[in-house]
Amino acid sequence: MITIVYATKNILERRPNLVLNSFKSIQRLEGDYEVLVSDYGSNDGIKETCEEFGFRLIHTEPDPGVDFCIAKCYNHGIQEAKGDIIWPMATDMIISQDSISLIEDAFKVTKEEIIGLTQVFHWKHDEMDLFPMRSEWRWMPTYKKKNALFVGGYDERFKVWGHEDIDFIARMNEKLKIQQIFIESVLCLHQWHGKEHQDSIELQEGGNPNAVFFDDNRENNSKNMVNSYW
Repeated sequence: MITIVYATKNILERRPNLVLNSFKSIQRLEGDYEVLVSDYGSNDGIKETCEEFGFRLIHTEPDPGVDFCIAKCYNHGIQEAKGDIIWPMATDMIISQDSISLIEDAFKVTKEEIIGLTQVFHWKHDEMDLFPMRSEWRWMPTYKKKNALFVGGYDERFKVWGHEDIDFIARMNEKLKIQQIFIESVLCLHQWHGKEHQDSIELQEGGNPNAVFFDDNRENNSKNMVNSYW
């Protein structure tokens, strides 16, 4: 089984249409999967929306003074997941209907431990443009739950969001020597929107603190497991 994990904090207030589009695409998926919504203290009606879609809502306890921590939400989702494969999902993504079987097939083709990377495309509603995101990290990872637990999950010292996924994959590669494969047949559409949290982070004096933290701790993070949620 594949467990799809969303991380949310009052997202329905800011991007209701994008979230509903994403939820509808996930609801239409075929195959053996479950959906967890790991929520960081929302009061935007996410409980009722999850009930409407049949998704399982889990409450992630917010840290004092921390507006949002996607790493903690994903860690809670990994811990609660019933599936042996985890697919962390963004609330602005639309996913192709046959994705579950394609991901499962990718994990079956090799006896080696793998991280399956699904390519992300930008989709601008107003211009109907469709183009791949240009960075080497613009892929959504899928991975075995047991491997995520082994490396201690995502590092919760990364606040809000940004770089926590790169750090997580880097530590998994370092500790388990896992092969990365690209599952190009799975289509992930990123619905275009303006920046929000990231803007407020990057405008702080000294630049993006998650990026600075990642650069300062790159070597240490690759050698020392982070046991942040469990």
